[in-house]
Amino acid sequence: METKPIIETIDIRKHFGPVPVLKGISEQIYRGDKTVIIGASGSGKSTFLRCLNLMEPPTSGKIFFKDTVVFDIQSPVMPRDTEEERNAYKERKKQEKKERALLDKTIDLHRRKMGMVFQHFNLFPHLTVLENITIAPLKLKLKTPEQAKDEAYTLLRRIGLENKAAAYPAAISGGQKQRVAIVRSLAMNPEVMLFDEPTSALDPEMVGEVLSFIKELATEGMTMVIVTHEMSFARKIATEVLFIDGGVVAEKGPPQNLFDAPSTPRLKDFLNHTLYAESYL
Repeated sequence: METKPIIETIDIRKHFGPVPVLKGISEQIYRGDKTVIIGASGSGKSTFLRCLNLMEPPTSGKIFFKDTVVFDIQSPVMPRDTEEERNAYKERKKQEKKERALLDKTIDLHRRKMGMVFQHFNLFPHLTVLENITIAPLKLKLKTPEQAKDEAYTLLRRIGLENKAAAYPAAISGGQKQRVAIVRSLAMNPEVMLFDEPTSALDPEMVGEVLSFIKELATEGMTMVIVTHEMSFARKIATEVLFIDGGVVAEKGPPQNLFDAPSTPRLKDFLNHTLYAESYL
């Protein structure tokens, strides 16, 4: 195991308007980790995941990716009373804009190293499967057209969808769309894969084929951060589980600890409801 984390967050906070969604999350993720994030809807888990690749810029905090600072904004609290407080807040917000402009130069490079897979696939409907996979490497001039095409076909063969290369997303199933979305991210040769509830939009019979492919990637050593409601999958794949509740990490540890011996009443209650629902299905 490497001594330095590939991703480190320090006191990450996120407000949507006056509403705090993340209230200070500091975590370290090491190369090869399979970090699974669980929690109730609205707890902040997807927001935290999106903050990692800055799709959702935090309100404040610091993010490192392989020793490089990719986000560092320290915001003051919202002003409450005096003119002096309000003026100081306005000045700090102006300074933040300048700091963000400097960080923008590193953000694009940072995102290339983090593949993102969404709930609803986010494939371009007007492009074929092959074009969806090759568009990013070609647009960024990372590969020649021949290289991009050859690698796309290699990835499609891996998921058994080589015969769907010329198809449009509307012509393939939800499980196939999600597997295409995953290999689209893999085409960028990421160092980390982020999954935001990758099976929540799928019919039950399609969930297994997607989870099986994610498990295969995990077995090969891919570093992953996964937000999921699939507790049995989390138990099998995770090296660490984070339980986010109310915008903070309320409990974390190896899956056998969290699932077999949760230490907080809130996690016990969450698992009782979630595992009962899984057993019922």
